Amino acid sequence: MTKEHALFGFGLPPHQDLSFSVFFLPMLLQASNMILLIFLQKMDLLLTKTPSEDIKNSVLPMVYRALEAPSVQIQELCLNIIPTFANLIDYPSIKNSLIPRVKSACLQTPSLAIKRRM
Repeated sequence: MTKEHALFGFGLPPHQDLSFSVFFLPMLLQASNMILLIFLQKMDLLLTKTPSEDIKNSVLPMVYRALEAPSVQIQELCLNIIPTFANLIDYPSIKNSLIPRVKSACLQTPSLAIKRRM
């Protein structure tokens, strides 16, 4: 299995006619927590396939959902991957959207591991 086929584990066949951003990115906004976890685990592949103009509209909302997820595992993974692509996010998005959600996750989580990372 190639890296490109790693995301096809969702029961979706690869479509060469449809672009990645048209086919997969809308799924990010509706994904269950389990699929959200898989997308986070494959963030490097997701970012290589996502056009830079779609990162703010498709990938960031997924990251925001991950920070607000009830699963500590998802929150921890999200906090670990944010530094790997923070350079792709514009400053106003970091300041006005990402930082407040990170702060909220820190204040609301019962996990000491998350609180120590922040």
